[in-house]
Amino acid sequence: MQNQQIHQLTKKNPVEILIRQMTNFTFSKESIKHTSRRMVLSANRVLAVSAIIFLIVSCGGEKVNTIDGDGTLAGNDTASPSIPTGLTSTVITAARVGLSWIASTDNVGVNGYRVYRDGIALGTTANATYSDTSVLPSTSYDYVVLAYDVAGNESAGSATYTATTSALPPSGNALYVAPPPTGNDGNNGSQGQPWATLQYAADNISPGDTVFVADGSYTGFIVSMTGQLNNRITFSALGNSAVIDKDIPANGDGIRLENVSYVTIEGFTINGVTNRGIAHRGATATSPVNGLIIRGNTIQNSGLFGLYLSQVANSTIENNVISGTIGGSSTTGHGFYLANAGSDSNVIKQNTIFNNDNEGIHLNGDQSIGGDGLISNLLIERNYIYGNANNGINMDGVNDSVIRNNVIYNNGRSGIRSYKIDGAAGSARLAIYNNTIHVLSGQNWGIKITEDEGQNVAFNNILINENGGTGSISLDATKGFSSSNNAVINSFSTDRDATILSLSQWQSAGYGTNSFLATAAELFVSPGTNYQLQSGASAVNSGVISYMSYSAPTIDILGNPRPAGAGVDIGAYECAVC
Repeated sequence: MQNQQIHQLTKKNPVEILIRQMTNFTFSKESIKHTSRRMVLSANRVLAVSAIIFLIVSCGGEKVNTIDGDGTLAGNDTASPSIPTGLTSTVITAARVGLSWIASTDNVGVNGYRVYRDGIALGTTANATYSDTSVLPSTSYDYVVLAYDVAGNESAGSATYTATTSALPPSGNALYVAPPPTGNDGNNGSQGQPWATLQYAADNISPGDTVFVADGSYTGFIVSMTGQLNNRITFSALGNSAVIDKDIPANGDGIRLENVSYVTIEGFTINGVTNRGIAHRGATATSPVNGLIIRGNTIQNSGLFGLYLSQVANSTIENNVISGTIGGSSTTGHGFYLANAGSDSNVIKQNTIFNNDNEGIHLNGDQSIGGDGLISNLLIERNYIYGNANNGINMDGVNDSVIRNNVIYNNGRSGIRSYKIDGAAGSARLAIYNNTIHVLSGQNWGIKITEDEGQNVAFNNILINENGGTGSISLDATKGFSSSNNAVINSFSTDRDATILSLSQWQSAGYGTNSFLATAAELFVSPGTNYQLQSGASAVNSGVISYMSYSAPTIDILGNPRPAGAGVDIGAYECAVC
């Protein structure tokens, strides 16, 4: 019979009539009796078959075969999944380590992952993420992940990732919040008698306090008590599901920080609030707040902005996932909005910002609000920014900043855009290097800089553009712009898109030393889903170790060391096996 196999399960189970079109059929270890079954195959085969499936009962604990979707007998599958790579943390607190990694592949299908901590099995997960909530403060842990498939084949373990949990504050209290009936605002806030609402906790904290929040559904809260340099205030989710899904009644936000410094917000999910998922307001351009840490939060489906920080300096925004911001106007809908002068010297790293209605990251110096009208000294690195309606990174009045090791793709307009509208000046002294930028059909430029104030640098970038009529880099002035060692397409402009130059013309104009033409198909493992470099890609070992006083990063977007080979790879990924 066509597409039929007879296979012996075990010595105790001598016969099994299999039909490949029966996908995902598994024989259990219990006795099974089958009568005649008519099977109709897919219409394109126009074939009907009848089969009687016989199974001698009692598999007796022997290995059992399954028929997978491609007709492969899983019991005959001896190929192991690929080794998980890129193991890193998404959030680290005193009570939690969140892990993520790049998913493994398998000839039949990955069934899950085993997570080990310090050599001891910790748990399993079907996804490429895991949350360890059984940790202690101020403790280092070594994590390894391996993948397994349906047949039980296991990969080798990943590279070890070491995470060190945060310390509890040197002074202050450990306070707790949990949903009713466990939580009650009449309790004392201890672990055994937690409060019920986040706002009650916020109204009763002092510098140095840490508020641990159990899984559950909560109304948002306002923090108006400021922390101190050595006595931070921290709100930390204990698990994966501390969800704020009801607005602060006064302002429609999820979490509002009101003119406060040295506050940490970590590990929350904020979903579907009317205005801003997490926001800081109330400072001034000449007297900004300092020392905020916004870390490991998931912010989704906010009505105005996902994350909005105004007049915030010397702060860290890391490991957040921001998506689905709705907006509804040309000035709303940004995934992350860093607003107004005074918002200087911030680190924006390892965030995933996607599918928002406007810019992925929007930075605006806004001279009308006061101060110098500029945002300066930012470090934007190791972020994934994709699927946003306008630009990946959008900068109005941004100077003296570094943008490196980011993967930016499939945004509605340009990958990186810099200009002057509200800000006091256009960009100056931007260093853009080791980014991977992929612009698709119907979009705009890889990098576009207008109102150029000079001394901007771009090197070691992948700038691939599938849109005819635009290209890799567009300028409208050339006040000392410098570029080198970029993997590009054959399209540039120095006059705001009025004239398109080829790479050779671009180089004749004094730009693009050691740059070369490349394609997405030649460079990437899987354009659109996996922007790691494939073996033999032209970007491998083709970067420069330093350029115009800037040095290539010593790690890539995954934290892997650079260089791994004879030279630095171009783009956000360093290929360890190329």
